[in-house]
Amino acid sequence: MKAGNQADTICQSVEVGYTGICQTSFLAFPDPLDPMTLHFVDVSTGDPESWLWDFGDGHTSEMQNPVHSFTTAGVNSVKLT
Repeated sequence: MKAGNQADTICQSVEVGYTGICQTSFLAFPDPLDPMTLHFVDVSTGDPESWLWDFGDGHTSEMQNPVHSFTTAGVNSVKLT
């Protein structure tokens, strides 16, 4: 309690019953025979139960370690959820 009967209050969200923390991360390697094809490897920590890859070109995958062929060269923003 503060002087004069004033109290400080804090509100914070907490998650109850969740025992693990998952941090998403992946590596990507070009196929040695086809530079337009990349091999993706999930290196996430925790215990993920599902994967959703968005390759930034309109294609997705739910595999843990997918292989994806791109149709145009350049930079794509790949997202793993």
